Amino acid sequence: MPDSRKNVIVRTLLLALASNAAVLFVLKFGQIVWPEGLPAHSQNAFWIASGVNVAGLLLLGLGYWPVIILNAFPAWLLAGEPLDLTLPGSLTNALEALLAAWMVRKFGAFTGRFDNARAVGLLLIASLVAPLINTVVIPAWFCVRGIVPWADYPDALGNWNLANGAAMLMVAPFLVAVARGNWSQRDRGRELALFAVAAAVICILAFNALFASSRVNISFLVFPVVIYAAVRFGASEVAAVLGLALAAIYVSLATHAHAIPAVQMASAIWFAQAFCWVLAATGLLVSALVFERGRAKHETRLERERALEISLSEERARLEALRYQLSPHFLFNSLNSIYSTLPAAGTEVPRKMLTELAGYLRSTLVVHEHDSIPLREEIRSMEQYLAIERNRFGDDLQVMTAVEAAAQEIEIPAFLLQPLVENAIVHGFAVTKDIFRLEIRAAVRDSKLEIEVANTGTWKAGSNEGVGLTSTRRRLELLFGDEATFRLENTDNWVRVRLGLPIEKDHPPCAA
Repeated sequence: MPDSRKNVIVRTLLLALASNAAVLFVLKFGQIVWPEGLPAHSQNAFWIASGVNVAGLLLLGLGYWPVIILNAFPAWLLAGEPLDLTLPGSLTNALEALLAAWMVRKFGAFTGRFDNARAVGLLLIASLVAPLINTVVIPAWFCVRGIVPWADYPDALGNWNLANGAAMLMVAPFLVAVARGNWSQRDRGRELALFAVAAAVICILAFNALFASSRVNISFLVFPVVIYAAVRFGASEVAAVLGLALAAIYVSLATHAHAIPAVQMASAIWFAQAFCWVLAATGLLVSALVFERGRAKHETRLERERALEISLSEERARLEALRYQLSPHFLFNSLNSIYSTLPAAGTEVPRKMLTELAGYLRSTLVVHEHDSIPLREEIRSMEQYLAIERNRFGDDLQVMTAVEAAAQEIEIPAFLLQPLVENAIVHGFAVTKDIFRLEIRAAVRDSKLEIEVANTGTWKAGSNEGVGLTSTRRRLELLFGDEATFRLENTDNWVRVRLGLPIEKDHPPCAA
């Protein structure tokens, strides 16, 4: 036998067994607990088969709906129900499940999980609309047969519609989650176990109080449990709580059925059905909205990361273009040629400046293997640049560098200090009357690398930062986001640019 045919047979048998078990359970439960019956057949507290059937068609496919019609025969043979009642009941149950599953699949964007508001919304609508196929016809047929008086038809119609609709919401999501293994937080095993125990205890206490006395109703205590599961875990865990609540209802009904008059019990069942529909709707909707919000935040974060990566790539491309505007080898060879043509005597300063310029250009124009370098290399490059500037400004330029040993091997973005130091010299000299002082400091504070470039002078309030400072601020935003800080301060005739860079824990400082 081909595998595909075997799969069809196995699925058919599983759906038939599950659906028939649900039908027989409800029928036998009503016959045992209320042999005298309840008004408007309220012994069908929840028609569990409606939830089982919808879950089966959602999982297996809409083409399996005729299997549900087979429920007529076990109910006739094993539960003693007349065949002329079970056969139309099974047919309308099959059509009910087909309509509900079709609505969820067609309009609910169902992907195997009830974790989006659209799928949950369609399930809620289906739980109110689809049961009408069954509940309009079968109570009327009962009235025609004389089993239920016509005066009770409106009550029977409402009771059956709530019974079927609430069962869809309470059972279908749970069975889908079990079949698909859609448990949201498997890594929180201990918390889930404690929560499951607490949920079971609260459900039993709440519904036990509901059916034990008409004056005591603490069923509202189940709402915080469902909402906690929706916010903390997910749709599957909400479905599990709904399953616990349904089990607690049946346990409480079996315990207190003989102690309460039939009329009061029927009212309590009506309340339980309406309460559970609202409970399930609330839990499933909240969990879906929480999931969609988390997914939207995740997609926004990914989009932001992609945008930052694109911007960073553009910055890298511009930097590479600037580097390659000058051919390093040609430039170095030219400098060496100029150096060799200078006489050895009387040209110490020009020869020294050429040597320092060649060293500085070599460190800045040669493309690094990585985009980050140890701070000590950046400082060394700045010292070569400042040596050239000293030859230009003489004693009017005084530089002090203080870098802690712990900070020297920490990697920073390449060429981070260049625009800061150049900006300080260009603008600082313009506003300094006497000796111009420049200080470069670096230290590790609170798991961050703090760098300060300070110079004498003043910064005019409201003036533009300039290309150097603006590009540095932008680079830090692209590379580190909110983890990096950039501050510009002007106090006591000193202008200070202070950077705070996160230290990568997974990337220790490079070796010397």
